[in-house]
Amino acid sequence: MEKILLFDIDGVLIDCSEADKLIFKEIYENTKNNTGKSIEKIKAELNSIFKWPEYEWFDWNKKLKLIGCSLKYEELIKKYASYFKVYEDVLPVLNELSKNENYKLFCISDGFSKFQKIKLKALNLSKFFEGMFTSDMCKTTKKYPEFFKEAIDRFKLRNKSIYLIDDCSYSFKAATENNIFTIFLHRKHQKQKPPYAEIKITLLYQLFDTITQTFQKAHEIVNCCVISKK
Repeated sequence: MEKILLFDIDGVLIDCSEADKLIFKEIYENTKNNTGKSIEKIKAELNSIFKWPEYEWFDWNKKLKLIGCSLKYEELIKKYASYFKVYEDVLPVLNELSKNENYKLFCISDGFSKFQKIKLKALNLSKFFEGMFTSDMCKTTKKYPEFFKEAIDRFKLRNKSIYLIDDCSYSFKAATENNIFTIFLHRKHQKQKPPYAEIKITLLYQLFDTITQTFQKAHEIVNCCVISKK
């Protein structure tokens, strides 16, 4: 049976840590020059404008405008694109999966599509995926079942065996409510498996064994990872 893999982007495929440091340093400096506010006040305002992880929290251009920053977030991503890094286990895994016709790969994200497309293109990752679904396409986030329902409908994935690979703990309950098998990827070994995550892995290399084992068990657990028609 064909298996559908939904990959989160930031923290799963792409290490944004170095790029984010540079992006936010420029945001703080620009806002300080424009408004005279202290860096501490700017940080506080930026983090409190909208509630995380609601849809509006990821509208970075709106947030920057509200705090007095004159920069565009997509231009900052382009400027510091070379500082975004693909985790070392990503390309070998994606290459192997893409050779197998039994797997179809999609990426999902709470980050807006225009921002995430820049990263995927800069890192030559777009070619591996059949499509991308993001919060601005449905005006909600991975925290809510509606996000996954709309992704399933958009990509016509009903009656498919679907797996979510994510590092974000708030997405798993919503995915589970859509009968998606949830895999928690945490690259720092100390964090415990969050509620509603079926499996925890620390490297993408572990994905192959995980999928094989869980797919075999699925038939014994009332097809727990198969999307049924409603």
